[in-house]
Amino acid sequence: MFLLREFGPIAHTKLSGDLYIFISIFLTCAVFGCAVGVTKKTVSSIAEERSGQKQHELDLNFISLASLFYLLMVSFDFFYIKGGSLNEITNVREEDNLTGARMSSLGGVIAMASAAPFILLSKIRYDLVKNRLKGSVALQLLAILGVLASFLSGGRNAFLIGICVYLCQSFILRQKLHSTKRSKNGIISIFILAGVLFSFFIFLDRELNQGVDLQGLVQIFAVKWNVDIAELRIESAIVNAVYAALTMLIFYITHAPNYFDQYLVSGASPLLLGIYNNPIPAKIIDVVFGTGLFEAISSKLLLSGVYLTFPGSLYLDFGYAGSITASFFIGAMTGRSLRKFSLDSFVSIQVACLLLSIWLLSPLYSVIGISNGFSFVVLLLVMNFIKFIKN
Repeated sequence: MFLLREFGPIAHTKLSGDLYIFISIFLTCAVFGCAVGVTKKTVSSIAEERSGQKQHELDLNFISLASLFYLLMVSFDFFYIKGGSLNEITNVREEDNLTGARMSSLGGVIAMASAAPFILLSKIRYDLVKNRLKGSVALQLLAILGVLASFLSGGRNAFLIGICVYLCQSFILRQKLHSTKRSKNGIISIFILAGVLFSFFIFLDRELNQGVDLQGLVQIFAVKWNVDIAELRIESAIVNAVYAALTMLIFYITHAPNYFDQYLVSGASPLLLGIYNNPIPAKIIDVVFGTGLFEAISSKLLLSGVYLTFPGSLYLDFGYAGSITASFFIGAMTGRSLRKFSLDSFVSIQVACLLLSIWLLSPLYSVIGISNGFSFVVLLLVMNFIKFIKN
């Protein structure tokens, strides 16, 4: 991320020394916590695992049903409730951003199930490696349709988080099991590439739908976000489109530190006590009890609609000392999960991969507090609870 800031086409405002000091302390405590988690002796869970064929079926049945439920609900919401169509995906999403959260029960249910297709995708990969899966074409189709449906409700962030977890698991399986079974996974690999390309398209389509001409898109984007962008003096519509999409992607990756820096420089510390990183529970409480927890966030933010990095998100909730302390404990959880997970337990691998994804995407945002991140936590807890009850 810092390499893109330094050598990329976008010239951001220079970051303050306060930010570098905070990030250095934050990461040091996280690494120290991870080291403690890795070296801490824990009781091996291998003997306690009962992840044979029965557990495999329980996991697969649950996450398949959750994926089907999500696919049906999000399709009903998008096509019937919102009256959208496939060529209006970006418009409908942008309208949602402008009007704000609907605070509806259906929206809450969809949000809670939104990680299901990505967990199913990982489960398919896991079972293929473990030689457990039969009739995978139908399941792959369900997973692919579910992931495609995520663009109707969660946009590119849902795709990025879900695929990051999936790729982390694929890396672990290849390293631990020396898996070379890539041919069976060709459909999913092609699909991931298509999802990445569609995410690029979203960057362009959102701006073009607002009436912005492609030739002036980069300049208008620079004015909109108050940054300097190097001009590409090539008279080619295709090249300009690709450059505009890449520029927006780079901004998407690199802008968060500047907005977090504003809090450190100004000394603003909202102390939202977990609401910023857990907006879905806050919305549920607001709907059930008629409170205004979620709406109270906006009045305390310096600017809405921007990312603040993972450290910045924790800072908003717990302040300087609180976020540093949290980094140690989250680092310890990550280290412990990497040490303790069993290759015979799909859920334990998913937990480890989710924690890894939190750190990999930390320069952008808090995974748990955005899109389908919280859904990963909920669904993995449910799967672990089912395993506990059955065992």
